[in-house]
Amino acid sequence: MMNSIKQTYKYSTLLIISFVLFSCGSGGSDSSDNGSNPIPPTNGEPTSGNNKTLAPEILPTFQNGTFLYTENNQKFESENLTTSNSIFTAVFRNSASTNETEDLNIADENFNDSTTSTETTSAKQLKTYIEKNHRCGSYKKDNLKAPYLYSKRNGKSKNKHKKKNRIDDAIGTRDTFFHDEGPDNGKVLDFELLYKSSKCLIYSEINTSTNLPYVSQSRGSEIGVVFSTNNPYHKDGEPIFDTVTKTFGNPWGIDSSGNKINNGGRDEEAPVLIILFNSGSSTNLFGYFYWVDEEEKGYVNSDGYISNGAEIIFLNQHYADDDINLFSTLSHEFQHLCDYNQKFVLNGDFTTTITYQASYDEDTPTMFNEGKSMLCEDLCGFSLDVTENGGGKGNKFMFNMINTYRNTLSINSKSFLNWNGGSDYGKGYLFWRYIYDSYGSDILKKAATDKSLPPESLEVATSKNFDILLQEFLIALIQTESKNSSSVYKITSLDITKDYKDTNGNSLGKLLPLSFIDGIPNSKISNKNPYEIRLYKLLPKNGKVNFTIDNIKEESSFSIFTTVIDE
Repeated sequence: MMNSIKQTYKYSTLLIISFVLFSCGSGGSDSSDNGSNPIPPTNGEPTSGNNKTLAPEILPTFQNGTFLYTENNQKFESENLTTSNSIFTAVFRNSASTNETEDLNIADENFNDSTTSTETTSAKQLKTYIEKNHRCGSYKKDNLKAPYLYSKRNGKSKNKHKKKNRIDDAIGTRDTFFHDEGPDNGKVLDFELLYKSSKCLIYSEINTSTNLPYVSQSRGSEIGVVFSTNNPYHKDGEPIFDTVTKTFGNPWGIDSSGNKINNGGRDEEAPVLIILFNSGSSTNLFGYFYWVDEEEKGYVNSDGYISNGAEIIFLNQHYADDDINLFSTLSHEFQHLCDYNQKFVLNGDFTTTITYQASYDEDTPTMFNEGKSMLCEDLCGFSLDVTENGGGKGNKFMFNMINTYRNTLSINSKSFLNWNGGSDYGKGYLFWRYIYDSYGSDILKKAATDKSLPPESLEVATSKNFDILLQEFLIALIQTESKNSSSVYKITSLDITKDYKDTNGNSLGKLLPLSFIDGIPNSKISNKNPYEIRLYKLLPKNGKVNFTIDNIKEESSFSIFTTVIDE
């Protein structure tokens, strides 16, 4: 089936691209050749992709903070369409204009409204899920406001806690740690060493009623093996430690090979501490990393949290026997620990000055940081579809977060850069999965280890402005809705035909449809705030879709482009 799509641009004649929509496999595997995908040009001009397909997307050129269009209107025309084709029109505006009353008026409509609307169902689903599972909401251990304050403090903590080497302790040795979750909230409590290796030490909180650890030594050893030496859920058996550090960078005191560096970090020992704590009856918090533990032992922050003075990850012992929930959380929080070193601790180089703009917004790096941790779960094998170690299961939290973001995208008024918990986990994941699939693991690591915060770090890694990356991401996201994708921008982990499972193998169903607005209501597109994304789904009339934006400026803060899908 052959289609054509054309748009008009400043600095060019009328561009016409023909493209073939073809059948391609979908699935949840980590493509081993993802680094060989063609990288599109940086200016948003059309690209022919590889020798199997011609890319349908034509993006507005971005220059000097604005999108460039023709002097006399912007015309969108798609011809030779069939009844199985849909046109998605993606729109967002950046921060180049403060004119909130600016609208795009649509003229000469030649398309049918869509026949399906998902707004009501999706909104109810998101609200219900958030009410049932508070893990998807922001909680007090926000790790971005703290580094901002940390960077402003005089005399950053340089002292390191000196204690007898924990690595020399025998299994069964007891130690004390502080945490502020559970029935003994805000106390220093007893923990027992369950496992030790060059990469981690694992401790379980002691049950005071039995004087025994909540988690057995045998289970602690199993957890340690998955983290340190062999992860049966990874396609190559690669342990969590190796997958995370080679992709996202290392923590303060240990390198990606497990060697002690930087004098061992805060506690002067290489192994990461994994602490299984008792949450009591609360099961909403799966685990956490808290920046305060990277401070000198005994440091107390404004919330009364007392630093343990070490590189620590806390996991809720309630999930100790649930492989997918436990190990996905472990990989998730370990990425946070690594990210904190790469962006703030900087391997203990306290002579480095960390500076921020006065308008620093912690929401933006939080969203990207959480997205990296979600991708980390996926790359470690705890994905939507767990295919290793027996298979037939999946990551329910990831499914729900992706599902709700995809299904509320066009009715959510928040900026793409905002962080509000909930489906923003899915938003961050999908964006980083697009980076991984379209650019490869080397670019991902370059962005993760660059000393700047995102989105600047992404711009450094890809040599592209964030606005161009967002355009590409939207095309990749839209193509997940199509059974026949021909885009060079990809998100390979989603399969709209698949019936996904939870951690126990129970059916979660299929992914809900991508959120869209039927047609273009009242022939007007209006985005009041920067980076609010809207998708408009247009069905062809007599094999065509065409319309004109009759008041767009030559240089605009709006990005608007169309993509054809075979659906």
